[in-house]
Amino acid sequence: MQMEQITKHMVHSGFTRAVVNGSHVEVLLQVQARDAYAVVMVDCDCFENMTVEDYENLQRGVRSSLYQYDFQEVRMLNVLCTKDPKRVKNLVEAFGEHWVVDMSENRLLIYENQIASFLNTKEVIEEVLLYGDEVVIEQVEKRANFLSILKDNYCTYSLVLINCLVFLVLSMIGNTENVMFMEKHGALVISQVGHGLWQTQMVTSMFLHFGVSHLLNNMFMLLVMGSYLEKRMEKWKYMTIYLGAGLIGNIVSLYYYIGTGNVDVVCAGASGAIFGLTGALLWVIICNHGRIEDISWVQIAFLILLNIYVGMADSTVGNAAHIGGLIGGFLLAIVLYRGIDKEDGAS
Repeated sequence: MQMEQITKHMVHSGFTRAVVNGSHVEVLLQVQARDAYAVVMVDCDCFENMTVEDYENLQRGVRSSLYQYDFQEVRMLNVLCTKDPKRVKNLVEAFGEHWVVDMSENRLLIYENQIASFLNTKEVIEEVLLYGDEVVIEQVEKRANFLSILKDNYCTYSLVLINCLVFLVLSMIGNTENVMFMEKHGALVISQVGHGLWQTQMVTSMFLHFGVSHLLNNMFMLLVMGSYLEKRMEKWKYMTIYLGAGLIGNIVSLYYYIGTGNVDVVCAGASGAIFGLTGALLWVIICNHGRIEDISWVQIAFLILLNIYVGMADSTVGNAAHIGGLIGGFLLAIVLYRGIDKEDGAS
């Protein structure tokens, strides 16, 4: 029973079953480049009075089966499952790289002079013996789901982390709600356009925030919009839209304030880039018949209009950057997104 549970868990953990010669034997493979790592599970209690010669023949059959796959090198670990470890100890002593699963005591035995680890095999076996099959597989599936989420959205999570780290560092050395302090640390100062480091500020200001609430609001929207958009396009396209829309938002904001004569403004925040993701998401939804997952183009359009209205009602909000980023993200998505949902075979 334990051998079957261990085998099942090994498959869930990334191994594949190999077809081999021999009954009461399971061979599980992980291939790295052209090298194979093989875990050979043997139910010793199904063999009566197994001798060293019998076991040698069994090993020979397994090896011949593995070499038909044309691997450059095959590394093998033999795991002997038995209720009587003493009975198979002579086999362990006669051959290298053997472990014993004591099925009567639910424990893994690794004798002296045997290898201590073999990929993640030791952890897999010990988890099954400790917790049982169903609990372990549930844990593996949860880990797999978590890793899948990280893989799908790691650019979004990285952007959130960078923004939070920048805010944390600045908070430790000064007051992020102080305009003069933010001017000195990368915010976009409209009155300095054409002088100093204003081109650099066009980028650095996208990662700065005036206070905790400004940061939290933007990071929440980044997580929501990013989680929908990132997994539907290549990472470089996603980052191009984020950074490109942020820059476009800052350029529109810059021209707006200069044009209105309001040059004493200091700008900071990721909202232009985030509005760019929202505009890009709107285009992606339009390309996918007006809906992806549980969100429709009507909901996105309403969210956009609501945020623009809120920005118009608050004089401290840079609505020009929002609208510029929104339009920039939408146009960049038209160029970069081919119109097929990545989950359905997009590129």
